[in-house]
Amino acid sequence: MIALGDLRYAIPVVGPDDIVLGAVQPTARTLPPSTKVEGVMITAPGTIRPEVRVEDVVAQLREDHLDHVLVTKVSGALVGIVVTDELHV
Repeated sequence: MIALGDLRYAIPVVGPDDIVLGAVQPTARTLPPSTKVEGVMITAPGTIRPEVRVEDVVAQLREDHLDHVLVTKVSGALVGIVVTDELHV
Protein backbone atom coordinates (compact mmCIF):
# COMPACT_ATOMS: atom_id res chain seq x y z
CA MET A 1 0.00 0.00 0.00
CA ILE A 2 1.20 3.52 -0.83
CA ALA A 3 1.19 6.07 1.96
CA LEU A 4 -0.75 9.15 0.91
CA GLY A 5 2.18 11.37 1.79
CA ASP A 6 4.29 9.52 -0.78
CA LEU A 7 1.99 10.24 -3.72
CA ARG A 8 3.61 12.21 -6.52
CA TYR A 9 1.39 11.34 -9.48
CA ALA A 10 -2.30 11.08 -10.22
CA ILE A 11 -4.11 7.92 -9.17
CA PRO A 12 -6.34 6.44 -11.87
CA VAL A 13 -9.98 5.88 -10.97
CA VAL A 14 -11.36 2.88 -12.83
CA GLY A 15 -14.81 1.40 -13.20
CA PRO A 16 -16.03 -1.94 -14.49
CA ASP A 17 -13.64 -3.70 -16.89
CA ASP A 18 -10.84 -1.34 -15.73
CA ILE A 19 -12.24 1.54 -17.81
CA VAL A 20 -10.64 4.84 -16.76
CA LEU A 21 -13.26 7.16 -15.30
CA GLY A 22 -10.89 9.81 -14.04
CA ALA A 23 -7.82 10.54 -11.95
CA VAL A 24 -7.21 11.99 -8.50
CA GLN A 25 -4.30 14.39 -8.08
CA PRO A 26 -1.82 13.98 -5.20
CA THR A 27 -3.09 17.21 -3.64
CA ALA A 28 -6.23 15.27 -2.68
CA ARG A 29 -4.25 13.80 0.22
CA THR A 30 -4.87 17.06 2.09
CA LEU A 31 -8.65 16.64 1.90
CA PRO A 32 -10.71 15.15 4.71
CA PRO A 33 -10.93 11.33 4.53
CA SER A 34 -14.70 11.57 4.12
CA THR A 35 -14.30 13.42 0.77
CA LYS A 36 -15.87 11.48 -2.10
CA VAL A 37 -13.56 10.63 -4.99
CA GLU A 38 -16.18 11.60 -7.56
CA GLY A 39 -16.11 15.15 -6.23
CA VAL A 40 -12.37 15.67 -6.66
CA MET A 41 -11.34 13.50 -9.59
CA ILE A 42 -10.41 14.88 -12.97
CA THR A 43 -12.86 13.34 -15.41
CA ALA A 44 -11.67 12.03 -18.76
CA PRO A 45 -7.93 12.53 -18.19
CA GLY A 46 -5.65 12.51 -21.21
CA THR A 47 -4.32 9.09 -22.17
CA ILE A 48 -2.07 7.41 -24.70
CA ARG A 49 -2.20 4.00 -26.38
CA PRO A 50 0.33 1.23 -25.71
CA GLU A 51 1.63 1.28 -29.28
CA VAL A 52 2.88 4.90 -29.09
CA ARG A 53 6.67 5.12 -29.24
CA VAL A 54 8.43 6.17 -26.04
CA GLU A 55 10.23 9.06 -27.72
CA ASP A 56 6.88 10.42 -28.91
CA VAL A 57 5.40 10.11 -25.41
CA VAL A 58 8.36 11.95 -23.87
CA ALA A 59 8.14 14.73 -26.46
CA GLN A 60 4.39 15.16 -25.87
CA LEU A 61 4.76 15.16 -22.08
CA ARG A 62 7.47 17.81 -22.30
CA GLU A 63 5.38 19.91 -24.68
CA ASP A 64 2.38 19.66 -22.35
CA HIS A 65 4.53 20.21 -19.21
CA LEU A 66 3.33 16.93 -17.69
CA ASP A 67 5.28 14.34 -15.71
CA HIS A 68 3.01 11.35 -16.31
CA VAL A 69 0.26 9.99 -18.53
CA LEU A 70 -2.15 7.07 -18.29
CA VAL A 71 -1.89 4.29 -20.88
CA THR A 72 -5.20 2.82 -22.04
CA LYS A 73 -6.54 0.48 -24.69
CA VAL A 74 -8.92 1.86 -27.32
CA SER A 75 -11.74 0.61 -25.09
CA GLY A 76 -10.53 2.91 -22.31
CA ALA A 77 -9.24 0.06 -20.15
CA LEU A 78 -6.22 1.02 -18.07
CA VAL A 79 -2.97 -0.67 -19.05
CA GLY A 80 -0.51 1.39 -17.02
CA ILE A 81 1.07 4.75 -16.45
CA VAL A 82 4.17 6.35 -17.96
CA VAL A 83 6.18 8.50 -15.53
CA THR A 84 8.93 10.64 -17.01
CA ASP A 85 11.17 10.24 -13.95
CA GLU A 86 11.07 6.48 -14.49
CA LEU A 87 12.08 6.60 -18.17
CA HIS A 88 15.71 6.07 -19.02
CA VAL A 89 15.99 6.89 -22.72
